[in-house]
Amino acid sequence: MKKQLIALAASIPLLAISSFPEAKAGQSLFDFTVDGVKWDLKIDKSGSNAGKLFLRKNKKSTKCKQYVFDVNTAKSFLSCASKKIGKKYIKEYIVNPIDKEIPGAKKFIMAAYNLI
Repeated sequence: MKKQLIALAASIPLLAISSFPEAKAGQSLFDFTVDGVKWDLKIDKSGSNAGKLFLRKNKKSTKCKQYVFDVNTAKSFLSCASKKIGKKYIKEYIVNPIDKEIPGAKKFIMAAYNLI
């Protein structure tokens, strides 16, 4: 059972990135500015990081890079992101774009948002 769960967890990010054939590692899904800082919400398609969501700050540093495939992983990602950009911006700049851009995310992203 544990091996099946691990295989499922590994396949979900691959399903998400297959929805972005035009996206390259480092290409934004959504960009925004908070208090003069430019942020990009991105999905990585390269090597061992394929499928990980992350935030890029001012086109330089990577923050909160991780797989997001269920309520718990989404909660972890949103908690990290809220510490970086502020909780009041999470729904508008992170939750809504993920809900819109990643097929199947709606069922867990809002549930995770309600837990942070």
